[in-house]
Amino acid sequence: MNIYLDTNQNPLPQLMLPAGFAPELSRTNPFLTDMGSQSIPLTLPASDHNMKLLGFLHRGTSTTRPSWKVDAIMQHGGVYMRGVLMIDSANKMDGITCTFYTNEGQLYEKMNGIKMGDLTWQKEQYSSVPALINVIKEVMRETSFVADYFIFPAMTSNQVVQEGKSDYLVNFILNETISTNGLPATISFKGEQEREWNIDNQKIKLPVGYGITPFLRVSYILRILFYRFGYSLNTNMFDTHSSLKRLVLLNNTADAICAGYIDYKQLIPEQLDVMDFINMIRKKFGVEFIERAGGRIDVVTWTGAITGSFDRDLSEYVVGHPVYKAVEPTAIAIQMNRALEPYASVEGTSRDDLLKKYGQLEVLNLDVLDNYLAPGTLYLIKSRMQYLLVLSSWHSDWTNEKSLISSPFWDKANDTGLPSEDIEPGDFSVPMVKGDGTIDNGGISGYHEFVMPYIGGIRNLNSAVTMNDAEATYEEEKEDLQMMLCFSVPGWRLATESTGSGTAIITFQRMGSSFCYTMNGADEWGTLNLMFTEENNLYDAFYTHRDAMLRHANQIVELSMKLSAEDIVGMDLSVPKIINGMKVLIEQIDFVLGREDVCRVTARTLHQFEE
Repeated sequence: MNIYLDTNQNPLPQLMLPAGFAPELSRTNPFLTDMGSQSIPLTLPASDHNMKLLGFLHRGTSTTRPSWKVDAIMQHGGVYMRGVLMIDSANKMDGITCTFYTNEGQLYEKMNGIKMGDLTWQKEQYSSVPALINVIKEVMRETSFVADYFIFPAMTSNQVVQEGKSDYLVNFILNETISTNGLPATISFKGEQEREWNIDNQKIKLPVGYGITPFLRVSYILRILFYRFGYSLNTNMFDTHSSLKRLVLLNNTADAICAGYIDYKQLIPEQLDVMDFINMIRKKFGVEFIERAGGRIDVVTWTGAITGSFDRDLSEYVVGHPVYKAVEPTAIAIQMNRALEPYASVEGTSRDDLLKKYGQLEVLNLDVLDNYLAPGTLYLIKSRMQYLLVLSSWHSDWTNEKSLISSPFWDKANDTGLPSEDIEPGDFSVPMVKGDGTIDNGGISGYHEFVMPYIGGIRNLNSAVTMNDAEATYEEEKEDLQMMLCFSVPGWRLATESTGSGTAIITFQRMGSSFCYTMNGADEWGTLNLMFTEENNLYDAFYTHRDAMLRHANQIVELSMKLSAEDIVGMDLSVPKIINGMKVLIEQIDFVLGREDVCRVTARTLHQFEE
């Protein structure tokens, strides 16, 4: 039995171990526990040799900073376990107390406390802002190459004077485009030219490129995050799924390209913890990141882990009789974050809550809410607006004043009467709004018939632009946008704009959406929306099997098994096993390295009992 420090030296430095040293270790399933594979606390001799290798931890006057976290290799026979030795305390009397985390156990531990902005991100420098704009236009056309980002319009809460109408305030739009003769090949950004606005009698100059910002692909962000911590992300559903490969993280940096470069660090929430982003992905899409040999990471879904075929029958290794422990059934409840207007302050949090309060929902297919709504009736509005399915609930009182009751982002309620397993992804739901109009009392108004994601305010990092109006001052904002996800819709979408003479201008637009949608009666694009209710939702795609397991299976089985250390270390716990005829997921294996003894196995049943 040996413990080596994982350095570049040859031979590797080796720690002295006590006689008969046999550490107790646990292998855990990331789907069933957040603990991570690790040892129970170990005590190593505080010999001069060990203290020297570890930097004289017991001295306050050491010339080198002591290492309390050391890369290490634990070896016994043919078993080599790479990991990290976390040292808790060290003194000459009691020895060196530490815990060994395997690479699997330290995957997330490495990310703890690290901000997204602490990492190194790509920075692309160009000869000029117009040259950069030309590249972005090619990316937007999707005709030549696939970039790390997508481009489409997104509305902000910052109100500015519409060009040519000094008294008409509109919401500022990032990546706003125009097209000549309605052709995609001739599309341009409004930000390609230097502009000037008169806001509250102040002249505001916007530099070339202002208002143009790329939205990074989630697949790219995940790949970079794991790479920065020493891992390689294998091809996964965020690379290949028809909807998820077009999933982006929105940002609010209005002057992202004004200095002639794209700094990817400015396109992410810099103050966000890396683990918060990883956990958002895990919870929103029901996945785990599983480490394989060589530091490669697989993205595995709960559905795959539960419904997949078993890879081994371990029945022959069972010693004695299994112990079964009953677990009370639970059901999943998922909470959506509706922090942004116009959907932030609404009464109903779920469809079930609304039905209990109002009795029923009457479905209307409307483009606008100008139609009469009967008093005392709750309406579910399905507003096509030519391009997009928008879901919301509206109610009228006896004076026929319309009010927004529920957002499109209903929680996934647990209406079973069972205890809940609550899941909170932590990202902000992204409302879809209409055109250049203003947002009034939760309703959508405006003259432009194009829909786009609404992201709130902006921040300026590469310019000195400020925006003012009579009510508020939008100073140079440094605050990050929260985590907000959106799909980049493939293909060009028609947008119409009515003019004063009653004619319509038809232009082509790129589009971002939180939802699946229909266009001119065509089939829905994609297979997902970013909600947990209604059609094509994330619950149906990623959580139905896990919910069924929690309700109808998930009983604990404790077994004694005769497994070798090589077998335990090499076992894929994310794949179901068969034990005594039962299909199970192994939750944890407790074993002693260096002592061929019976190990303790805890598993969860996947067989679903009929009610």
